[in-house]
Amino acid sequence: MPFLVYALIRLFGNFALFGQITGWFKSEVGALIIKKITEGMDKLNPQAFIKVSPGIYLAYVAVVGITMAVGTIGILLKQNWGFYFMTAYCLLFIVGIVNFKAFNIKVVIFAFYVVALIILYFLRSKTRA
Repeated sequence: MPFLVYALIRLFGNFALFGQITGWFKSEVGALIIKKITEGMDKLNPQAFIKVSPGIYLAYVAVVGITMAVGTIGILLKQNWGFYFMTAYCLLFIVGIVNFKAFNIKVVIFAFYVVALIILYFLRSKTRA
């Protein structure tokens, strides 16, 4: 359940920021966050394998969030495809880290996530046996 909450927070926040960037709606807080994202992208892009705009970055974050949300729903429904989506989420996350060479605290958080996912997988497989 925490994975789903995290994914939904990311999706709703990302939707609001994407709306800000596209001009669908405006807010001072959104403008400040977009400014920070743009500054962050300006710092990360020079070292990135693939340079991306803030809009493309937000689209990528949305895909990552959707993948995580769908995977979590699948796991909650005790469906194997949930783990496939969660594996896809992990791969997408790694691609972002490697692309931007951003080895920071997110890597530690990601490691905890992977360990929790593995434990969940084995716990679930034991309950089926």
